[in-house]
Amino acid sequence: MPHDNVVLDFDTQKPYTRLRKAKDIESRFFGYDYPNGLLIARIVDVNPDKFVISKCYKDTVVYHDIITRQEIEVLILVSEGEYDEWYRHGKQKVKASDWCKQKLKMGRVKERVFLEDYWQQHDLVAAIHGYTHHLGSQKNAQFNLEDLLK
Repeated sequence: MPHDNVVLDFDTQKPYTRLRKAKDIESRFFGYDYPNGLLIARIVDVNPDKFVISKCYKDTVVYHDIITRQEIEVLILVSEGEYDEWYRHGKQKVKASDWCKQKLKMGRVKERVFLEDYWQQHDLVAAIHGYTHHLGSQKNAQFNLEDLLK
């Protein structure tokens, strides 16, 4: 994505904000002239609350929710070819992290250092694509991690 089309947070100068409420985002970022309009992409890990903006911005601001619902451990299961067995076993009965610990002997699966090392040796992008493939018709019309790769 060209950086000249990214709006930086005024305080942090980062291309994202940790603001969550529509009113807070509206007061911080709306009201400026964006030649190409403004697209808000909310990246969340659960179904978010409805993003309600003022009527005066309805025609100039577009927003999409991108849901990263799967845990990083689920992507490891996809990468290791264990997703189908875990899913059939009953994903509600055994958390993905516990499956990684018990079946794959990855005792440090929750640790940042382990995850960084793991994904340096494995293809995270392929795991994301694989997860979306496993979702099939469950994906619905929601955006997910794979959509961020496009």
